[in-house]
Amino acid sequence: MKDMEEEIRQAAAAGDHKRLKSLIKAHPGAADGKDSSGRTALRMAVDHGRLEAARVLIDRAGADVNSVNAVDAAADGNSVLSAAAERGDAAMVRLLLRGGAEVDARQPDGTTALYWAVVKGRTRASRVLVEEGKAEVDVRDSNDRTVLCWAVRGGCVEVTFTPNVGTVELG
Repeated sequence: MKDMEEEIRQAAAAGDHKRLKSLIKAHPGAADGKDSSGRTALRMAVDHGRLEAARVLIDRAGADVNSVNAVDAAADGNSVLSAAAERGDAAMVRLLLRGGAEVDARQPDGTTALYWAVVKGRTRASRVLVEEGKAEVDVRDSNDRTVLCWAVRGGCVEVTFTPNVGTVELG
């Protein structure tokens, strides 16, 4: 089974959605297997920007859109949504949200996908998280800082948030 899980991860990373469909059909339960770094096939598709492969994994294999990388101490608790947001892949963020990803899932340090999008200056991904995913903008990380604080500190002047009290535009 481990070999099949690795084949599925490789097909996802390569964006070979035809092979991925065939592998999933033959081994439907192997899509969420993790490698030695805790990455699933969906995480590999996200990390390599393979939108169609991610779609196949979610739609045909029921891949866990809330899976986390829990092996690497530096990335402990990093969700696939956070990875997509950090890359700035707005289409992938949208796909994961529509697949049921928890928009405000927190990593051990209190950060969320929105935090990573803002810190990296990923405006489009930030907007998808806020406007479509209804991400909370007032959550605090382990340093007691909000996403808005990080946006100001990082000079992310194009991000627009709509908190409960109104609209805040940075600039």
